[in-house]
Amino acid sequence: MDLKEDQVIVFNKLLEFLNNDKNEILNISTKKHTNRQNYPKSYVPNGAIYIANYDFLKKEKTFFGTKSFAYIMPKKRSIDIDSIDDFLYADFLLKNNANLE
Repeated sequence: MDLKEDQVIVFNKLLEFLNNDKNEILNISTKKHTNRQNYPKSYVPNGAIYIANYDFLKKEKTFFGTKSFAYIMPKKRSIDIDSIDDFLYADFLLKNNANLE
C-alpha cells in the first residue's frame, strides 16, 4: 500500500439526527427549522474497511489520525444488518439481483 495517509477508513453519509441512546439532537439549528436536505453533510464510519500503517496503529492504538483518508462508500454498497428489517432488505436485494455497482 503506497499512500500518503497513515489510515484509510470507510464512511457512510449520516442520516440520523439523534445521538445514540441519549436522544440528543445533532446538526439542528435552534434558530430556524429547515429540511434535512439543507443541513450540512455529515458522515459516520461504517466499519466495512479499516486500513492502517502498522507503525502508526501500534503507537497510537487507533485508526483515526491527522493523516487519515475517508472513503465515502455509496449507501447501496453498505447495508448494515442491525435488525430483522435490515436483514429482510438485504435478502430482498440479493434475491432480486439488485445492481449494487
